[in-house]
Amino acid sequence: MFSNGSSLARDLLNRSSNVILLDEFDKAPAVFHSAFYQMFDEGILVDKHYVADISKAIIICTSN
Repeated sequence: MFSNGSSLARDLLNRSSNVILLDEFDKAPAVFHSAFYQMFDEGILVDKHYVADISKAIIICTSN
């Protein structure tokens, strides 16, 4: 997915809490919006290597 090996889905799988804070959500590039909408609607985030079930999480998005 990313050249440095970063993966949001992997990070979500390794979280220690069911509270997810997406700070400055409005600043995310438009290309990522569909992935976030899938995450909000279905409770699942899929990337090239991982599938993260976050259906029981509380997601907080902030913006200025």
